[in-house]
Amino acid sequence: MIRNPFITKRKTMTRNALLITATLIAAPLLGLAATSAQAALITQDGDNSASEDWNTAVDWSNNLAPIAANDYITASGLLLRGGPSTSGAASTFGGGSLEVVSNSRLLMKNINTTSTINGNLTISGGTVDLGPNAASPTPIARNGTLKVNNLIISGTGSQLGVSPQGGVFTIDGTLTGSGDLTMFSVSDFGGTISITGISGYTGAINLTSNTNGLVVAFGTDYTFSNTFTIGTDSVLSVTSGRTLTFNEGDLVDTVNGPVAAGTYTASSLGVNYTGSGTIIVVPEPASLVLLGLGGLLIASRKRKTSHV
Repeated sequence: MIRNPFITKRKTMTRNALLITATLIAAPLLGLAATSAQAALITQDGDNSASEDWNTAVDWSNNLAPIAANDYITASGLLLRGGPSTSGAASTFGGGSLEVVSNSRLLMKNINTTSTINGNLTISGGTVDLGPNAASPTPIARNGTLKVNNLIISGTGSQLGVSPQGGVFTIDGTLTGSGDLTMFSVSDFGGTISITGISGYTGAINLTSNTNGLVVAFGTDYTFSNTFTIGTDSVLSVTSGRTLTFNEGDLVDTVNGPVAAGTYTASSLGVNYTGSGTIIVVPEPASLVLLGLGGLLIASRKRKTSHV
């Protein structure tokens, strides 16, 4: 059978035209699908009551329970509870990330368990604290852990703390960001904040407490690049094998004021420190220059003496 080349060519052109048309129709649809797949930012618009928590649908602007595809942000003046108040059970936030803004609060309610954010927690001027319900009939300190990918500190006014019934508040994640952070305790039993990791954090840190005390510990070595101020009744714990490094003038406590350059066992620095780990205070460049000049002067005098 002999094929007509003109018919074959026309069929090929028709197929190509159909493919182009299909592509033109599909492209906007694919773009729409890609757009809808992008994370939406959902804002808190209702206060959590005692029976609600961070996964309560009606307290978010879309009236839906948080999902991993979206990011979530609190609103000024509102309280968000990290888990059910009544049971103190562990809870997992459904969203992809959470930001706590100025004048808002994330209150963790888990007791002796680990609650989780499967993403980053950002504090941008707000407060995150452990405040479990009181034990009955005899109040005791109640511990809790919050697991996150990163704890990002942004801006000013951010706070991380332990409230009246809290004991040890562990952040299982990496502290990072450039914002300033106040760590506090108003615990009836004395509070402890333990942060397992720290990387790329450049903000200033301030420790403050009521008379029952605050202990702060880091689970890794780190070189701080900003001020670290330890207030009355607050303690920096450096455990055996750990080293924390500061620039001269940046580490300040209520006994020593600015800690002088040198290498110390933490507990040797006084009541604001505990542990057998190492604290290194690096001299300022100007101090190093003066030391160098002093060394040259001594060497010069020795040379002159040897020629007499």
